[in-house]
Amino acid sequence: MSARKIGQSWWADFRFRGKRYRVRSPLNTRAGAATWEDLLRERLAAGLPLDGKPKAKGPRFAEFSTEWLETYAKANNRPSEYAAKERWLRLYLVPAFGRCFLSDIGAAEIERFKADRVAKGLSPKTVNNILAVLSKCLGSAVDWG
Repeated sequence: MSARKIGQSWWADFRFRGKRYRVRSPLNTRAGAATWEDLLRERLAAGLPLDGKPKAKGPRFAEFSTEWLETYAKANNRPSEYAAKERWLRLYLVPAFGRCFLSDIGAAEIERFKADRVAKGLSPKTVNNILAVLSKCLGSAVDWG
C-alpha cells in the first residue's frame, strides 16, 4: 500500500497484476489515499473499470458487417464477389454472429460455427469460403480499431 503526495495532492500509487496504477485520491489526505487504493484494488479484482463506467464493448457483428460490406467489399471487389460476400453474410454469418459483440467472437465460437455448418451438410469448401469472408471482416475490424 502506498499513498504518495505529489505536489499538493495525495495519490494512490500501486501495482496490480504487474500493471502500475497511479490515481489521484478524491480525499486529499494520506488516509483518504490509502482508503482509495483499497477501493481501487477491490474494483480491479472484481474485473470492473476504475472510473466506474462500463467498458465499451464496441459494435455488434451485424452492425459492423453492414458497414464493412458497403465500405470495404463494394470498393475492393467485383460485383459478383460483392454479391457472394453479401449472400454469405446474410445467410450464414449474421444469423450466427449478428448479436455478438466483435470482441466476443473468438476461435472457440468460430470452430463451433464451422462444425455446425459441416454437420448441417455444407461442403468443407463452402464452409471455407464463408470463413474467408468472416476472417476478412474481422481482420478489417481490427485494422479499423
